[in-house]
Amino acid sequence: MSIEVNNIHRIKPIASYIVVKVLEETKTTSRGILLPNSKESPQKGEIISVGPGKKSESGQLKEIDLKQGQVVVFGEYAGTLIAQDESSKYLLIKEEDVYGTYE
Repeated sequence: MSIEVNNIHRIKPIASYIVVKVLEETKTTSRGILLPNSKESPQKGEIISVGPGKKSESGQLKEIDLKQGQVVVFGEYAGTLIAQDESSKYLLIKEEDVYGTYE
């Protein structure tokens, strides 16, 4: 199943999932040389939408500490690709896969 990029705002994540638009990092030098990935490198992304949070064992809802519009840092292999076109890539990732916010 593929979701069209122009419909991405219709996705409402459940539990502690978030929809992120990946902000591409330049992986080439100013002279056009492609830089190799020697190990996993973190990615940045803008939060498009957030789920309501996750219920604890006692049944209380623990809301997600992230908000729409924030830029977050997460692992290169985190999440599931849900939409892509030639200029944008969107992932559905878990809140716990986020390393932190980028300010």
